Amino acid sequence: RSIIFPILSIPPELTVAIFMACVKEHPQQDPLALSHVCCQWRQIALGTPELW
Repeated sequence: RSIIFPILSIPPELTVAIFMACVKEHPQQDPLALSHVCCQWRQIALGTPELW
């Protein structure tokens, strides 16, 4: 799947850093939206209490 979707090959730690930057930059956006992109992002978002 990472061949089709290269974004999925990013390490989870980096994905968390990106999520945190997005939430910081756009606090009015619900972090739940990040968890609706794909299964991997859902697992990462829900496993990152700092987002909530």
